[in-house]
Amino acid sequence: MPTAQEQYIEAIDFVGKTIFGRDWIGKQTDKEKKLIEEYGPRLAKRGGMTIEPCPPDLLSKLDQALSRAQRVLPQRGAAADWLLDHGLVRADGCDMAAIASALAKYPISETELGAKVGRPPKYVEISIQMKMDVASDKRTEIAIRTAIGKQLQGWYGADPATCRKARKFAGF
Repeated sequence: MPTAQEQYIEAIDFVGKTIFGRDWIGKQTDKEKKLIEEYGPRLAKRGGMTIEPCPPDLLSKLDQALSRAQRVLPQRGAAADWLLDHGLVRADGCDMAAIASALAKYPISETELGAKVGRPPKYVEISIQMKMDVASDKRTEIAIRTAIGKQLQGWYGADPATCRKARKFAGF
């Protein structure tokens, strides 16, 4: 059984993926960390910051890694604040089913939906159901990730292509 801290970290990831959608970073990759360590800014000998020249073929990757590094902690903080604001953090961990239920009511951003008027696309509703199924231990993330079209269709009542799109949107 995961510790309270592990549950809290899992809850932050779960909430962050829902709130930020495709913009969610989660954590930096090892490649990004290594790139920043090798070519990124560092403390100067006489105070302040300094940086060494970066090879031209790595410039855009370094810029992207630095941008992502600046956004990781604030995104995680926003997800943690959301959990605290909704009273979903306990001393002994987090109730993932309660979190999934609260997130089901969370308005999804227009950038995620594309459309600005009307009901969210079916794949968005199914992706929330998938997240709720995982949070409530009805299904595992691996089961959803590896399910074939007909199986997804049986579980979620939509055509296989919509279910696959929902699975991708949910991040599985």
